Amino acid sequence: MMQRYFFDLDNRATQLRDEVGIKCRDLEAVRAAAIAALPEMAKEELPDGDRHEFAVRVRDAEGTYLFQAVLTFKADWLVPPPK
Repeated sequence: MMQRYFFDLDNRATQLRDEVGIKCRDLEAVRAAAIAALPEMAKEELPDGDRHEFAVRVRDAEGTYLFQAVLTFKADWLVPPPK
């Protein structure tokens, strides 16, 4: 039987608590769904700024956090930056 999991999103500026959730067949599917959400989050925010962190925290129906995936973006000049 598939269980419902909730995917809370955090980009440091905004935290969104998932109130709907999605059904996943097992914890590997939970992991895959959390990781797949990160590029979509980043696509909406980049290229605004040189540092970002995007996180997805997954909880079960009882509210226990089971998995977290984090994507860190960092851009640095290796030469003096243009003026």
